[in-house]
Amino acid sequence: MTNKYISFSQLKNWVKCPFYHKLASIDKVEGSFSGNIYTAFGSALHETIEKHLENEINEAELKDYFGRAFGKERKLLVEEIQDNHFEQFRSQGENLVEKYKAKLDSYFGEGY
Repeated sequence: MTNKYISFSQLKNWVKCPFYHKLASIDKVEGSFSGNIYTAFGSALHETIEKHLENEINEAELKDYFGRAFGKERKLLVEEIQDNHFEQFRSQGENLVEKYKAKLDSYFGEGY
């Protein structure tokens, strides 16, 4: 099954070099890009918000879900992340997931 969407990173890679995009995103060739703490953070944040918007988790579960998702993403990384750096990112992510819905509602209004 093909993706119904592409990420900004995939588009950026395609603009840079369509063959690189194919190797990295479609063929998943090792060494093309292994991720970092920023991509792990973004993936965990997006996953948490998506699960909440799809009513798979409730508001009380946001922080815990983000922490677990970020921990899962950390394990997938090749590069080592220092515990104190990871904890700083985790703490910021927990703050963000608690506030995102109010910001989304104020920007788009109810029922987006």
